Amino acid sequence: MTKKELFEIIQNGFSEWNQFREQSDVNLDLSELDLSKKDLRYYNFSKCNLNKVNFRKSHLGNTNFTYSSLRHTIFKNSYLRNGNFNNSDLRYSDFRATIIIDCNFDNCLFNFSDFSGTKIKKSSFISANIRESYFCNAKLDDVKLIKAHFERSLFRDAIVSNSELSLVKLNDSKILSSKILKCNFATGMLYNSIIDECTIEESDFSNVLFTSGKITNSEIKSTNLRKVNFSGTQLISDNFTNCDLSMSKIFGVSAWKLNLVNTNQEDLQISDNGEPKITIDNIEVAQFIYLLINNEKLRTVINTITSKVVLILGRFTPERMKILNLLREELRHKNYLPILFDFENSANRDITETVTTLATLSKFIIADISDPKSIPQELAQIIPHMPSLPVQPIILSGQKPYGMFEHFTRYSWVLDTIEYDDDEHIKSAILDEIINACENKILEIR
Repeated sequence: MTKKELFEIIQNGFSEWNQFREQSDVNLDLSELDLSKKDLRYYNFSKCNLNKVNFRKSHLGNTNFTYSSLRHTIFKNSYLRNGNFNNSDLRYSDFRATIIIDCNFDNCLFNFSDFSGTKIKKSSFISANIRESYFCNAKLDDVKLIKAHFERSLFRDAIVSNSELSLVKLNDSKILSSKILKCNFATGMLYNSIIDECTIEESDFSNVLFTSGKITNSEIKSTNLRKVNFSGTQLISDNFTNCDLSMSKIFGVSAWKLNLVNTNQEDLQISDNGEPKITIDNIEVAQFIYLLINNEKLRTVINTITSKVVLILGRFTPERMKILNLLREELRHKNYLPILFDFENSANRDITETVTTLATLSKFIIADISDPKSIPQELAQIIPHMPSLPVQPIILSGQKPYGMFEHFTRYSWVLDTIEYDDDEHIKSAILDEIINACENKILEIR
């Protein structure tokens, strides 16, 4: 029978067409027919060749397409409700701006198809192959995508809600500026995938494989991320709020500018496969801890910092800088690591934060209180809060300590003030006295 004759039977309505189909078991060739803008409800197109058929703007309610070939078929702007496409081949098809409700696409092939602008609701795509497809501006609500394959697909400005995606394969895909709401991705595969500027809420990603992926600039709220394998993943500028990251594997994770409000980070595994299991409860310090454990050079650096750093405080005028620089040079010769920082000219960071950070790294502090300006504020941030850090005040002969300094002398870790006459006096005698006093105070404190 020719295509023209088959088309005429279709034109006569679904009753005549379906009766004809019951009498014929052959696979009918309807390829390349123009069936656009037609009411094709209740038609039986099962086991037909429908490649390159144009169904644009057609009504396909309760239509049967099971075991059919629909490659390169156009469904653009059509309406599909209660349709059955089970085990059909829909590769390279155009579903743009289509409405799909209560349809069955289980075990179908959709490779290289376009679902941009499509609305899919209460439909099933279990074990469907949807590789390298497009879902730009698509909306999926209450959709079953269990064991579906989405490898190398693109979701942009999409909304996926109330959907079941357990065991889904979304690896090597891009999910951009999209929303994922109340979905189940448990035990899915998203390795090498990119999630950027997305919102994820009240979803389940437990036991997901997300190795070597990227999650950036995203809002993730009340979501289960327990036992996720994040190895080698980049996490940048993400907000994790009320999430559960516990027992996830984070070896090789790069974490920057994360907000982890009320998020459970217990038992995060930082060790690689084949290494003794090491866990930590903070994803942002995981990389540092791993390097500290496994990198001998880094351990040497840490030991150097904590055993040799000396913070030098004072006035940064030309006269006072001569003394401060001399202290720095002489301390270097005695195998210390001096830090000299110009707080008066620091406009980029809060002085309290800077002083506290440098003081925490120091073995002891030398504070020149001659002609003071910012040093009263600096010492006020250090002395009361760091009882294990010796502070050695020095002052130019003939000057008196500023009025409030007397208060600090009551702290046992503030040593007696040493006077100096000039730079030669420091080099010849005073520096050794300073070092001995500080080292002895350290032993006393310990």
